[in-house]
Parts: sequence; structure tokens; C-alpha cells
Amino acid sequence: MRKVFNVLRQRQGGWDLKKEKKLISHHSTKNAAVHKGMREARKVKPSQLKIFNIKGRIQEERTYGKDPHRYPG
Repeated sequence: MRKVFNVLRQRQGGWDLKKEKKLISHHSTKNAAVHKGMREARKVKPSQLKIFNIKGRIQEERTYGKDPHRYPG
């Protein structure tokens, strides 16, 4: 089963990196949170990093390890 990491903006300021809804780290910049998320997601394969924008919508998704094919062809 693939582990999911999320980079989310916090209302109090800054950006959080979460794994399976559990806080891993808090960063003052989005860039720092994304870099930490990439390092952590690469350690745990298969995994996915979801990066959210300031409005809380998914901006980008990155997968690490084997990505299962859902459709034939």
C-alpha cells in the first residue's frame, strides 16, 4: 500500500509536512516543506507526495516507486 505525504499551509502561518495525517515537520516556507517531503517520500516506496496550494487545492502530485496501472493498455 502506498504511503501518502502532504504539504499543507497552516492558518497560523508556515507549511506542514504530514504522513498519513500525522505531523512530521513544520516549515516557515513551502519550498522547505516540499524538499523535506521529497526526501521522506523517497525513503518509503511506494509513496506519493501531494503538494497543496495556498487555497488548499492540490497543486502537484509526485509518486515514488512503482505506480500501479489501473487500466489495461
